[in-house]
Amino acid sequence: GTSSILAAAIVASVGAVHGVAYDKADLVHAVLLVEQMLTTGGGWQDQAGGVYPALNISFSPPSLPLTVRTEALQLPREALQRLDAHLALIYTGK
Repeated sequence: GTSSILAAAIVASVGAVHGVAYDKADLVHAVLLVEQMLTTGGGWQDQAGGVYPALNISFSPPSLPLTVRTEALQLPREALQRLDAHLALIYTGK
């Protein structure tokens, strides 16, 4: 998972330096290509989760060429409050 997110950051940064602005869908596919070139055998789930903010669902029909769709999930306020009460983000870096 971390390698996919790192690859997304690198691809987006190199693109920005060269004047290429990737939209989120293109970035997910670019990272998939990077991972295939590196023969890591990765899928698209990790980068989709790292590239799109918030709570989403991503899916791809079983066909080629691969197309990944990501949709934001709209949760009821009560569900968001329950999640907020039970989740914590802890930074352990320096």
